[in-house]
Amino acid sequence: MGFFFLVSGMLHKEADKIPWKKYLRTLIVPAIFFNILLWILEAPFWYSGLWNYSARFNITMPGTMADLFSVTGKNTVKAFLLGGKYHACSGPCWFLIALFVCKIATDLIKRYGKIALFLSICAFIFLTFWRHNFLFLGSSFMALPFFLVGVYGKDCIHHVCKKNVYSALGVVGFAAMLFLANLNGQVSMYGVSFGKNYPKIVSMILFYVTAFMGSLSLLTFFAMFKKTYPIVTSLATSLITVLGFQLFFIYIGWYMIDTIHSNIWVSILLSIPILFLCFCAHVVIKSFFPFFLGIRNA
Repeated sequence: MGFFFLVSGMLHKEADKIPWKKYLRTLIVPAIFFNILLWILEAPFWYSGLWNYSARFNITMPGTMADLFSVTGKNTVKAFLLGGKYHACSGPCWFLIALFVCKIATDLIKRYGKIALFLSICAFIFLTFWRHNFLFLGSSFMALPFFLVGVYGKDCIHHVCKKNVYSALGVVGFAAMLFLANLNGQVSMYGVSFGKNYPKIVSMILFYVTAFMGSLSLLTFFAMFKKTYPIVTSLATSLITVLGFQLFFIYIGWYMIDTIHSNIWVSILLSIPILFLCFCAHVVIKSFFPFFLGIRNA
C-alpha cells in the first residue's frame, strides 16, 4: 500500500487553490458509488448461500432479503464512519478516502508551510499511535509520509529509476524488504497496525523502513522492463474500478473455488483474471456512467 501512496504522491499536481470539488468528484463520489453498487450486487450471493455469510461475519444471516440489505447497508456506513471496524461492501475503497485526506493535507502544507506540517505531525502521532481511525483518518495519516515523499522526492526517484545500477540494487533491496517484513509481522494500513512482534515505536520504524525499501525497489525494478509500462499504465487508469470491484471477485474465488484457501499459487493466478474483469468493468462504467468514476466528461 505504501507503494501506491508513493506513486500517487509523484502524480499529485499543485494548484493555486485547494481543488476541493475535484477531490470530492474524483475520490469520494467513486467510493460512495462502488459501495452502493456492491451493496446491491452482493446481497443475492449471501442470501442464496453461494457465499457463506455466517463464516464471513461470525453472525447469523438475517432471515429476509430486506433485513439483509438493511444490515449490510448499515454496516457499510458504520465501516466508513468508524474506520473499518465493520465490513464495508467495497472495503478497499478506504484507499480513496485516505488519498483524499493525503491530498488535502499536502495542499495545506504547501499553502501554510510549517504550521500545517506541525499539525499534520501531531495528527499522525495522535491518530496512528493510538489507532483512532474514524473516517479512516488513522489510515490516512499512516499513509501520508509515503504521499509526501512522492510529492517532494519525485525528481530524485525518477533519477534513481533511470540508473541501471540502482535498478539492480532494487532487486537486492526487495529481498531485504521481504526479510524485514517477515521480521516485523503482519501490518495493516486499513487497521492502522504497524506490526505485532515488537514494541509499537520499533514496529513503526521497521514498517516505514520496510515499506519505503519495498516501494523504491519496485519502482527501480520495473524501470528495467520498459515494455511493461503500457500494461501498467492501462491498469493504472482503471485503479478506481479495481479498488471498487476486486472484493466482489475475490469473494467468488473464496467461496466458489475452494482451493483458493489452501493454495497460494492459485490465489496468485486468480489475481490475473480478477484484474482483467475489473478492467472490463471499468471500460463499461467509463462508457456509460463516467461521473461515478470522477470523470467530468465521457
